[in-house]
Amino acid sequence: MYNIGVYLSYGLMTCIFLLIGLLLINKLFKKKFIRSIIDILLYFAALILLCFFIYMFIYLFLTSVIIVFTLFKFVLVKFFDISELTNYLSLTFTLMLFIYIPEKIGYWILYLIEKVRKSDLNLANRYLIIVKALRLKLFIYFVSFLLVLVSSMETFSGRAIVHNSLWLLFKPVILQSVVTVITFDRFLKLAITEWNNIKLDISKVKDLFLSLFSNKNKDIST
Repeated sequence: MYNIGVYLSYGLMTCIFLLIGLLLINKLFKKKFIRSIIDILLYFAALILLCFFIYMFIYLFLTSVIIVFTLFKFVLVKFFDISELTNYLSLTFTLMLFIYIPEKIGYWILYLIEKVRKSDLNLANRYLIIVKALRLKLFIYFVSFLLVLVSSMETFSGRAIVHNSLWLLFKPVILQSVVTVITFDRFLKLAITEWNNIKLDISKVKDLFLSLFSNKNKDIST
């Protein structure tokens, strides 16, 4: 895993430098023929860069799953003597990390840093624009769909499609983890959307009870 990460980092840096170099060359040459060739090369370089970003994301996801699995296994076995929940909790927790950390937690960390340092760079909002443009939650949902699809195909066909020890370790809990994450995400989104309505309804119910008690007290006094 470490060697793959190193190779992906080198490839990613090479693509970035290649893209920057092509952009600089594109500004130097004014001929349409040369600029059209450079535009084609820029297109392919951007496509390769996007592929490297996807591979890096998958690598980080798998590495995070292994790290979280190791931590959960240590904690559950050491303090609670429970090892059966390790696979389920580690995969569920990793999916939630990748859904919420880049946008929600990353934004608030930068926001607090700006408040403490009293900076006017507006890094938090710029970071949020970039993260939303990347659609990381959509990508995680797509990865979750693929995991469930392949797992279901293997289960119903009785044939192994993926021959990997990590896959075999987490395959029995993929459906449960994905359902848990999607359910929690939908609940959280609905709760945030309905929060103002909930406060308004609580206020209405409170006013209703106050009016009932006030009317009851008036009847008793009369």
